[in-house]
Amino acid sequence: MKKTTLLIIGLLMAAGVAKAQNYDSIAHHKAGWYDIDMRDDMIQLRDGSILAHIQLFEIDGQGQYVGDYGNRFYKISRNGAFIMDSVFIEDNDLNWFLLKRNPLDDDNVFAKLVRDLDAQRTDLCIRFFDDDLNFNPEKEIWVPISDTLFPALCDAYMMDDEGDIILFYPLPAGKVFVKVGLDGTIKQQSQPIPHSSFPVRYYISGQRMGSFRYPFTKYAFWGYDEERSLHIIGLDSTLNMTEVLTPDDTPQGVSWSYGAKDRVLDWDDNTFFVASRFDRIQNYEDGVRVTRYEKSNLEAANIQYFYTKPVIGNIGCAFPFGLAKSGDGCIYFAYCTQDPSIGSFGNPCGQVSVVKMDDKLNIIWQRFCLELYGYSRVGSDLAVLDNGGVAVGGVVYGRPPEFFFLVFDDEGWNISESRVQVRPYSFCPNPAQSELHLQYSPDVTPKQIELYDLQGRMVQTQSKNLESLNMAGLPASTYTMRVMLEGGKVFSDKVVKE
Repeated sequence: MKKTTLLIIGLLMAAGVAKAQNYDSIAHHKAGWYDIDMRDDMIQLRDGSILAHIQLFEIDGQGQYVGDYGNRFYKISRNGAFIMDSVFIEDNDLNWFLLKRNPLDDDNVFAKLVRDLDAQRTDLCIRFFDDDLNFNPEKEIWVPISDTLFPALCDAYMMDDEGDIILFYPLPAGKVFVKVGLDGTIKQQSQPIPHSSFPVRYYISGQRMGSFRYPFTKYAFWGYDEERSLHIIGLDSTLNMTEVLTPDDTPQGVSWSYGAKDRVLDWDDNTFFVASRFDRIQNYEDGVRVTRYEKSNLEAANIQYFYTKPVIGNIGCAFPFGLAKSGDGCIYFAYCTQDPSIGSFGNPCGQVSVVKMDDKLNIIWQRFCLELYGYSRVGSDLAVLDNGGVAVGGVVYGRPPEFFFLVFDDEGWNISESRVQVRPYSFCPNPAQSELHLQYSPDVTPKQIELYDLQGRMVQTQSKNLESLNMAGLPASTYTMRVMLEGGKVFSDKVVKE
């Protein structure tokens, strides 16, 4: 049986939890609130489970930031999507981090730059833990990086195949790249690259690092400048800057909008992929796109657009948060949408979508997950599983905020319990005044749509032209829409007629 699982967990956690424990034993903190964020690098552990990391920020009853609280790690079963274990680490100075399986041993690595506010210095802390979330304090390493106190959220990390950590940080004299072994040895350190020679200007929360196979290039750092143009900075094995790629051949009538969640995926010696936002200038349509570039000339060979849904008028936005190679040589892509016109800006309506495409960006399947309060644009991540499937996790807006978790097999299906949230189609606008528009994944064929009122009476049925549903003649109310597909699958959704 094809399986997909969904988990949504409230996160009002008790203070002071200091060791791994079962989820059932986690008490709820009643006196205060916590805001949450999920950084990148959700990973699959060697035992097949999935590790997700949540950062907790203390806020008051009015939702105002009070201070940093700590890190919570969740070990989640991919079969049933239940929390198997968790551990909390107090941290009063949350920052970006690196979370990877250790390629040199059978444990895992959690590393981050730590700012010593008293000594006005910055160190790299490397911690090791096993698949049961037991951290080994005897193996913990602190590496002096600089006698300068770095600004918060101004670093980026990656780990190469040899297990070396490459990190980036800014200094007054320029930008610096450092390579550190898992034994704490500093193997390479670049000279400060002058700010005038470094094309990425807005690097705070907008920078990423990854491998990049190109002549004389081994690593890549990317971000954007004042004009929101993407720059990919190539580095050789000694961390010297080799080249700057600017793949920004924007089609006529479209504006790329680069930002914090952009993704660059190196494919082979000749191709790479970029995921970012876009805006259509004339008709105000926007969304996310994935572009396949040829390295030889930086020209776009293929572009796939995903439009913002739901959207009302010209208000709406979308953000990519996952782009990775699947086990069968295809691409997994994940993005979220927001519609600030519904509710406040901090609590918009939206959806998460997970897509599988071939290497020419033809869509194989697409799954949509709607959530009333919307999904955080900065708090989500994607991890490819050893069995070819994909896991997606992140943050749902609301008070209290919640963590969501999805697991898809390589054909994009879940268990039946998820069908209320996960579907192979999207629909908008909701509420609707006259017409409700539906967009289907290319791997499914709609057969019939039925509409029921609050008393359970069928008020409308439609078996043709199933890309739209005419609701103009219906009284204002809430209805249940049943979408039937060829093959027998049936999905139900609440829709509102204004």
